[in-house]
Amino acid sequence: MVAIGVYFLPLDLWEKGYLSMGIVMLVQSCVTLTKTVRDMHESGKLVNRIEDAKAERILMDFNKARVRP
Repeated sequence: MVAIGVYFLPLDLWEKGYLSMGIVMLVQSCVTLTKTVRDMHESGKLVNRIEDAKAERILMDFNKARVRP
């Protein structure tokens, strides 16, 4: 919709090109930000899984030691 709006603006070709470049850079920035936020979230999930596995192992070792007389 924005591209169509820029196309029909009563401006010279170079002005339309300038606006189009700005739109492309804005979309590129949004995609980069989205990927960065997603990667940060996924890395946090991996760290949590590792920490959960460590805690589970400690609990299992504790239970084994407690069961043995």
